[in-house]
Amino acid sequence: MSQAAKLQKSLDRFKTRIESGAYYEAEQTIRSITSRYVNAKNYDAATELLYQSSMILMENKKYDEASDLSLYMIEVFNTENELSSERQRSYTQKLTEILSLLPDTDPNLLTISKEISKSLNSLLIPLIESSKINFKIGEKLYYSENFELINLSENYLFLSNDPKALTLLTELAFESYMKDTVQTFGYYLGRLVIPFLILHNVKDAIGSCKIMIEKLKQTDRISKFNFIETEDCEIIDLDESNEDGFNSCFKIINYLQLLIVTVQRANDDNAKNFRVLYKRYSDILEDLGWSARINTIGQIYFGVQIVQKQGNMLQDMMSSFLGGK
Repeated sequence: MSQAAKLQKSLDRFKTRIESGAYYEAEQTIRSITSRYVNAKNYDAATELLYQSSMILMENKKYDEASDLSLYMIEVFNTENELSSERQRSYTQKLTEILSLLPDTDPNLLTISKEISKSLNSLLIPLIESSKINFKIGEKLYYSENFELINLSENYLFLSNDPKALTLLTELAFESYMKDTVQTFGYYLGRLVIPFLILHNVKDAIGSCKIMIEKLKQTDRISKFNFIETEDCEIIDLDESNEDGFNSCFKIINYLQLLIVTVQRANDDNAKNFRVLYKRYSDILEDLGWSARINTIGQIYFGVQIVQKQGNMLQDMMSSFLGGK
């Protein structure tokens, strides 16, 4: 009997037990068969069996059992250690499809998301392959109706090149801003611009600025902001900003846009401009705790350091994404 026929026979028995309500026995049988495949290092058969079984359980709304088998599938893929390009595509596709069937509000979502993240990192799955699954996780967390998970969603959305990710990120940032004081706009703008630049995504750094400012213009808060449109960006005339508490906000807004312009013209000769720009705004950047991240941007685009490097800034960003004022 061929492998495909054996798998189908196992799945048919699995479906029969599911239809009879014997969920526990069905899951244990799949685990037992999978274990034999893994021992034989037949990882393709093992992961296919777990994937198909998880999908069947999802379709029957047995999300706890489906999540258990999905986690086992992640474990099996990790056992392979080094995946071929074809296996990488298979892995991310399977996980994306499973996540699509898991309700946004299901309590298993956080656990599965964390295990997927660990797996993508340990298996060194390239961004081009992991982008879709990062977007799917981020999207589901965004719509989870759980405050903590909604905030966590940005960690995944930043790592996706899906155009919808920018929309969700700017919506999240602007909604948070509208719940905060008027003069915090620059801070929320930085939550978008800086991670995008660190991730070499200048396009979305530009896009996030434009979208955030446009959203601001559609509220009555815009009366506090005197934007002056230039060829490259929309800056604020600091000479006319005398109201207490707003000067720092305006400086942040101007700095972030000027930083993007400087990065767009990145070359060794322009490194001096990067340093000068930082020095001009260093006090406020230090107050915000952003200096180390700006230092990372300097290393990425200009090969220079403006502060003493400490730790792995990309790794730090991945764990916090500017999570704190």
